[in-house]
Amino acid sequence: MQKINKILLATVIFLSATLILHFVMHNSVQDKRKAIKTEIFNEKYKDKITSISINKTSEEAEGIKLSKQDKFWTLTRNQDTKKIIADSKQCENFINEITKLRNMYKISDQISKKDDFRFFSDTSVHVRINFNDTFVDYYFGNHDFSNTERYFMTGKSTALYQTDSLLDNYLTTSRQVWGEPYLISREIFGKLEADKIIAKGCSDNAALLELRHGGAAQEIFPETKDPSQNKKPAEKTLVIETGKKQRITLKFYKAASSEYSVKSEYYDETSKKLDVFWTKISSWTYNRIKEITL
Repeated sequence: MQKINKILLATVIFLSATLILHFVMHNSVQDKRKAIKTEIFNEKYKDKITSISINKTSEEAEGIKLSKQDKFWTLTRNQDTKKIIADSKQCENFINEITKLRNMYKISDQISKKDDFRFFSDTSVHVRINFNDTFVDYYFGNHDFSNTERYFMTGKSTALYQTDSLLDNYLTTSRQVWGEPYLISREIFGKLEADKIIAKGCSDNAALLELRHGGAAQEIFPETKDPSQNKKPAEKTLVIETGKKQRITLKFYKAASSEYSVKSEYYDETSKKLDVFWTKISSWTYNRIKEITL
């Protein structure tokens, strides 16, 4: 028994020493690398960004595009033209992340398909940033062994760089991550207060403002200049007025057995239409709206 314990103890000591040596050697290599203190995207152009595209090699059709409007962002997917309102805070956080100073390390002057950094695999992420009538491409590949740093390269160079993995939260095409979830947007006119809006026929403004949609929906009918072509009547129409004379019109259409499509129209204080969005809601949400409105 004592002999077995001695063998086990020796094994533990050996493995511990090996692990410590590995980290010491790794840190020694890290220390020898020349750190470049710079931004991924030049900070002086952050206010000139007009759109951001994010694509995964394995899910090209699911790629997204975030487009800057006057006071808010919109979100579309590659496979269709349906758009929803994006989460502006998330977009701003991403821009702040790519324009902050960080340590980057140049790993190689040139990369090939034989290199094991997974730029050419299904898990790689391609980000394109449009600004000032031009664009820049970034390609994000594999993580290092510690999963705390990630390899990337730009479209204008074959050089390979490594930096922290703090961008990982943004390298996704999920509309749940990038889209604004609220049925009544908090982006276009800001967060509306229940006691300062007039929602005709509504008995619970606070509950109305908390309702969420389930993503982009197909238009029930295309927009036309001839109103007579828009023949399908809405199941319900709800008009909301803000304290600043802005207006939101919601029109509800039956789309499926358990879903409704909502056409949301936003008008400024001069009654100019700012934009139109189609989103989907569940039957539960629609019935909740019916409960709190006449």
